[in-house]
Amino acid sequence: MSSSRSTVIQELVHLLTSQLDHSAQPDPSSSGPMTTSYKAVLTGIQRVVSELIPGTPLSATFHDGKVHDPLGGGAYAFQQDYVTPILRALLNDENPNLLEIINARSLPTRPIVIHASLQPYFSPHIETLVGFSFTFAFAQALRDRMLAIAATGESTAPPPVTVLITLIDTTPVKSQSFKCNGTKYQKSYKDVPEAVSQYMADWEEVFRFLSVWSGISFHKALQADLFSDANMPDLVNYLISQRAILGPQLLPKYGSLAIRSACPKPGCSLIEVRGQLNEYQTGVNDDLGAITFSCPHHGDYTINLSRREEVARLEADSPVRTLLRTMAHLLDTSVHNICITSPSKAGIYQETLLYRPLAA
Repeated sequence: MSSSRSTVIQELVHLLTSQLDHSAQPDPSSSGPMTTSYKAVLTGIQRVVSELIPGTPLSATFHDGKVHDPLGGGAYAFQQDYVTPILRALLNDENPNLLEIINARSLPTRPIVIHASLQPYFSPHIETLVGFSFTFAFAQALRDRMLAIAATGESTAPPPVTVLITLIDTTPVKSQSFKCNGTKYQKSYKDVPEAVSQYMADWEEVFRFLSVWSGISFHKALQADLFSDANMPDLVNYLISQRAILGPQLLPKYGSLAIRSACPKPGCSLIEVRGQLNEYQTGVNDDLGAITFSCPHHGDYTINLSRREEVARLEADSPVRTLLRTMAHLLDTSVHNICITSPSKAGIYQETLLYRPLAA
């Protein structure tokens, strides 16, 4: 053991041992000896940590027991109850003209789908576990509130509530990305099955546990399911017609609309990431037009937007995908779609306080 490491450890041991000699402890709120000892112990721990891990020292500190909980976002809007305003929002969706009286005993009639997304290339950790736990807890609270209202006999049976986990399988595999003539290409996780399957057993276990705990069933979907939506051809066609405006807004650094599709040649599956080489053809009459993509090995290939099976092969980066998904959900009158934002921003306030008012 180095002399410096030995010294700081001995100093910390001596400091901690000296604390055992104090038969009485002063008031913790005072600024007397205990405060001095508190700071000395902290300093001693920090010095020991720096000696033990000199290359990547840890930041050792003591928690003061206080939690910074600013009243903003969802906390500001919902306070202690987020179920009631969500139910009212769903009722408003079914009665946009407010011709029918909405009261505290009214229930929506359409099935309710709670959406959450998963990037399947990492293992479960505390941030994502909190996010998905919130998803199932919210679905449970929504179902239980509707059951309680229905039990009064003043409303019909409540609609079913389910959770839909969408795998973001179009995320790039880092080891499969490269540049060619300054243009970035990649392979997506959906085209590298061994990469997708690495942690899926762990995630399946998490979702099964949360489903049993909450009593809420769940289903999984892929990005191709989103692009198979009946409204997607028209929505994509609209976006590309507005690409001069949307491109710089959604991808400011490059200004392009990051819609993409994998090369269809067997064994290739390369994608031009940012849509910088895309070529767009305007539709004629009932034809919605087309998008031509470029592969560095196999040349150009085209997706006809009038063919739903071809549109299902499209992919998009997160901003474009989020916009398309939101537009598709707003047009869907068969179910109520409620999106939980990503685990790092777990909540529903963004959708409830922004998207729904915009659609009103």
